[in-house]
Amino acid sequence: MNIAIAAVGARTAVGYTAAPSAAAVRADIAHFNEHPSWVDQRGEPMVLAAAPEPPHNADIGERLLYLLDAALTDLESSLPGPVGPLPLVVALPVNRPGLDPGLAHRIVAALIRRHSDRLRLARCESLTAGQAGGLAAIIRGVELVRQGNPLVVVAAADSWLHAETLEWLDRCGRLHAPAMPWGFVPGEAGGCCLIAGEQTLARHGLPCLGVIEAVGTGTEPHPLGSDTPCIGTGLTEALQAALAGIPKQGVEAIYCDLNGERHRADEAGFALARISASLRDPDAMFVPATCWGDIGAAGGPLFVALAATAHQRNYARWRRALLFCSSDGPERTAILFSAPQTVSL
Repeated sequence: MNIAIAAVGARTAVGYTAAPSAAAVRADIAHFNEHPSWVDQRGEPMVLAAAPEPPHNADIGERLLYLLDAALTDLESSLPGPVGPLPLVVALPVNRPGLDPGLAHRIVAALIRRHSDRLRLARCESLTAGQAGGLAAIIRGVELVRQGNPLVVVAAADSWLHAETLEWLDRCGRLHAPAMPWGFVPGEAGGCCLIAGEQTLARHGLPCLGVIEAVGTGTEPHPLGSDTPCIGTGLTEALQAALAGIPKQGVEAIYCDLNGERHRADEAGFALARISASLRDPDAMFVPATCWGDIGAAGGPLFVALAATAHQRNYARWRRALLFCSSDGPERTAILFSAPQTVSL
C-alpha cells in the first residue's frame, strides 16, 4: 500500500509556515544572527538561527511547544475540514544538558488540548532518536497507517537555543565560529505532516502531495564519540533498505541533514559511494542547514515539506528523492519520496 503525504506544516528560522520556508531554502536565504549576550569560550558572540517570535523569555519546553503548535496550526489551515480522531507521533530531542526528562509528557498533553477541534488528536506516541527522530516518527506513522489507521499526524521539533545546551556544545568544540569552521550553527524548528493510505484521500477531500515509496533504518556501530572511526555502516544500511527494488539511477535528488561537521560529511560520503549506482546525479543534494542551521530532530518532516512544496509550486526537477538523517547516537533513518502521480516532468 502506497503511503501519501496529504498536508504539511512548519515553523523555521526562515519562515512562519511551510511555503515561505521552502521558498527561502530554494532561494538559499539564510537567517543567522549573533546573539546579543551569549558568547563562546573565545569571547565571540554565538551565531544562532532562531525561529520568529517565540514566547518572551521562553524556556526550552515552551520553545518546543511553540514550534510544534505553530507547525500543526499551519497544517490545519490547509485541511478542508475537521478530520480525526487521529493518532499523533511526535519526535523530540534526546536527553542533553538543558533538557528536562519529563518534557515530552507535558508537551504531548498540551498539543492534544490545543488541537482537539480540527485534528481531534486521540492518542499520542513520543520518541527520541536524535537527529534521526523526525524521519523515525514518519516511519512509525507509516507503520500505523499500514496497521489500519486511515490518517496519522507526524510532528517533530527541536531547539538548541538554551544557554546550558550551547555551553555544552561549545565545550565539545561543535559550534561554528571563525576558529571552528567545521562546527554547526544551532537552530530550531518545528515540522509536521499528515500521512494516509492513498485510498483514504478522496474520502476526506485531501490532496496527494507526494508518496512515501519505502523506508529504511540502520544502526551505526561507531557513532559520534566512539574510539573507532565511523565509515557509514549504519547509514548505508538505512539507505539500502529504502532503495531496495529501485532501478539504477532511479534517485534524482537528495535531502539530508549535513550541517557542516566533518564527521557527518565523511559518513555521508562513505554511504553515498556505496549506493552510487542508484543516484542519477550525486550533486543534486539539498542541504537546508545552510539556511536554517542544524534543526536536530525536526529535520524529517521538514524535508518532506520541502520536497512536497517543490512539486506543489512546480519547480521540482525530479520525480524521486532520497531523504536521510543521522543522529549523534546510533540511529540512522531514510525514506524514498516520490512525486504525486499527476505530476509530469
